Amino acid sequence: MKFGNLIKVAVGTLAVATAHAAPLYYFGNAPTASGGFPPGCPAAATNCDPSITQGLFTDAVAVTMSETFENIAAGSLGSSSLGVFGASGSGLSQATPVPGTLDGGAVQSGTAVSGRFNTTSGAATGRWFESDYGFTIQLAGDVGAFGFYGTDFNDFAGSLEIELFDGAQSVFQNVFTQSDGSALPLRTGAAAVQDGSLIFFGFASDTVFDRIVFRIGQPSGIGLGDQDYLGFDDIIVGNLRTTTPPNPAPEPGSLALVGLALFAAGWARKAQRRT
Repeated sequence: MKFGNLIKVAVGTLAVATAHAAPLYYFGNAPTASGGFPPGCPAAATNCDPSITQGLFTDAVAVTMSETFENIAAGSLGSSSLGVFGASGSGLSQATPVPGTLDGGAVQSGTAVSGRFNTTSGAATGRWFESDYGFTIQLAGDVGAFGFYGTDFNDFAGSLEIELFDGAQSVFQNVFTQSDGSALPLRTGAAAVQDGSLIFFGFASDTVFDRIVFRIGQPSGIGLGDQDYLGFDDIIVGNLRTTTPPNPAPEPGSLALVGLALFAAGWARKAQRRT
């Protein structure tokens, strides 16, 4: 191996060795919101209000794009600040639902519809997006964080999985979990109180992605009219706010790689003087 190549290998290994921080998860659950926003918290509860959780998320994330659905015509997918809804490879798109079983998604407007409702404070039109089928948000560029309000989750035993992609590469699978990997408590009480429930979910990482795939699962044997619809509103994406220490201390492994690079550079200079 040439000395120049040895230097490149050492520096390249140093770059690869840079560790990624563990992802951050945010989850607030108000199972008895009953179509109200914000729902508030019982006196004995701590950090149960999803709007509080959303505030913690935005404290940690610099938001670059958002979608409130307020400017999208009800009953459509329309155009969005996140892209063009329904267009393949741009914005939000959906696969074809199973005929006679699933309807797909659309923007709704007004007061609560069977448990789904608007979460945009001060909204003039009061709109949100809901679906009983999976959908994808293709972003215009890389981000490291996203969050959303969800309404009417799991009153009919539906499920949600979220996978993140950067280009064709899957970078995070099933991120809709607690930070320890366990399932989120979508059903926290009797089924009757889940109609009109409210959650906030946020995810942030220093690993970037440009596509968010939502997969909505339905219980087996359902027919049209029995499927579980999930509501989504105030979707936000951005990047973790970062601060660089004045004199960050490198990890021991990094120090060893730096030493290898310097040793290789000195060896190369000596070899050049001999020739």
